[in-house]
Amino acid sequence: MKVHLATFTKANGEQRTMKFILVEDLPQDFLQSKVKNTGKKPALKEGQKLVWDIDADGFRILNTQTLIGEIKTLDMDFDSWHNSKAH
Repeated sequence: MKVHLATFTKANGEQRTMKFILVEDLPQDFLQSKVKNTGKKPALKEGQKLVWDIDADGFRILNTQTLIGEIKTLDMDFDSWHNSKAH
């Protein structure tokens, strides 16, 4: 599984570094356990991506238009990470 690390400027002007997984890379069973089936997709503006923030353990929006530097990509075993969060 690909884990990404990005530093960006938040809407309030603060810089933040986030470790995240792209929603499309999440295992289907994990995603279904986290998503409420409202039938709505989030209204994202140009340059925004819906991601799973590993440290905050929740969905966040990454604004790629305010990136500082480049997105780094790491490999991580999802099962090991997910099982460690469950304890």
